[in-house]
Order: sequence, then C-alpha cells, then structure tokens
Amino acid sequence: MSFRKNLTALVASTAISLGAATAGTARASNITYDSGGSPIERQSEEMPAWENITRMNTPRISLAGATDNNGFIYALGGIGGGLRRLSSVEKYNPETNTWEFVAPMETPRAWFNAINVDGFIYAVGGSHSSGSQIGSIERYNPYNDTWKTSKHELNLPRNELGLAKGVDNKIYAIGGTIDASGEKTSTVEVFDTHNPSLGWQLLPHSLSSPRTFLGAGTDKLGRIYAIGGLENSNTVERFDPSNP
Repeated sequence: MSFRKNLTALVASTAISLGAATAGTARASNITYDSGGSPIERQSEEMPAWENITRMNTPRISLAGATDNNGFIYALGGIGGGLRRLSSVEKYNPETNTWEFVAPMETPRAWFNAINVDGFIYAVGGSHSSGSQIGSIERYNPYNDTWKTSKHELNLPRNELGLAKGVDNKIYAIGGTIDASGEKTSTVEVFDTHNPSLGWQLLPHSLSSPRTFLGAGTDKLGRIYAIGGLENSNTVERFDPSNP
C-alpha cells in the first residue's frame, strides 16, 4: 500500500509539499501540481478535474519541490534507479507544459527539503546514498542557473526535516532524523539569508517532542508551525519569533 508524507506549508504563495516517500506537490499561480505518481497531474480553479501533463525526464522519489518567483516549478534530487541519490534538477514551464534539466545540485541528496527565499531556492539537509545525514545547504540562482554551497552547515545534519521561511527571510530547519538508527530530534536551527556569515544558529526553544516527516509553514503574522510527523501525526506546535 502506497503512502504519502506531506510536508505542506501553510502559505500558498510558495507552498510546497515535498516528496518524503513517493509524492510531492507544488503550487504555481492558481494551479497545483502533484508528482505523487507517474505521470504528473495538475488541477486549477478553472479546471476542477485532474489532468495528466508531461512526465519528468527522470523518475524520482523522496525528492524536494519548489517554485521560483516566475512561477516555474522545480523537482530537485531524490532517489532514482538503483536507489542512488540524485543531484539532477528539472524545471517545469506551465505555459509550454515542458520539463528541462537545469544545473544539478553540487551534492546528490534525498529526503531533504527546499524553499524559496527572495527568489533563490535553498536545498537543506537530506541523506547520502550511504544513508548518512547531510548538513550542507546550497542555493540555486534561477537567473544564471548556478548552485552555490554555503560554507556554513547545519549544527545537526538531518534529513526528513521541516522547513519554513520567516517573515524576516530566515530559514527554520525543524526536527528531522539525525542518524542512521532513525533517531529523531526536537531541535530547530535558524539561518539568516540576509546575514549568512552568522551560519546556522540553534534556536533556544526546541519542539516539545522530537518529530520527523513533519510539515512546516508560516502564517501571515510570521508565526512558525510544526505540523504532524511520525509519532506526532495529529499534533501541531507554533512558535512566534517576535515573542520568543
């Protein structure tokens, strides 16, 4: 029986549900795209039924999804044939219904998360083919089609994490799995994209309990949410950065 572990942001402007198992969704304009199977499907307000669209060039699971500020949708990394981790990235153009390869990530990764901040796409964490966790973060510039890996890594390398963007354009890496045995963490780390030299800072306030495969998002007041996850499937926590 197939299953889905949705990592859904609360704010729809760049809300992404990432492919933690075999599925992922992304939203561009008023259209929602679902990569939960093959082929890709989409649904819009004007088009209530789902329709098949062009397939990706590379079948992949455990991928991350993101949109840029121009409405293009990106399928990043994941697991391909032979259970190998992928570095390849594909961009979907909703106007032409076509996928094209763009520059690959510098690190192959799966079970990670990605988010758009200021038009740049950040890929955070994940796992190597060996199963070990990844601590690196890299940023994609869609305007010149390049990736750059930050010299600042997560304090706790993690996969299966939640990711949220604060109203101050800080990235919150929430929970996740921190070793091959499946140990979960309640820690939260923050990365200031406008002051990257500070690196990742451990938030003094951890989640009330460890969780992985969680959803994360930000509401219009800037509050950060941690939603569901393994062993916490119906619980929700909220953090207000303006009132720590």
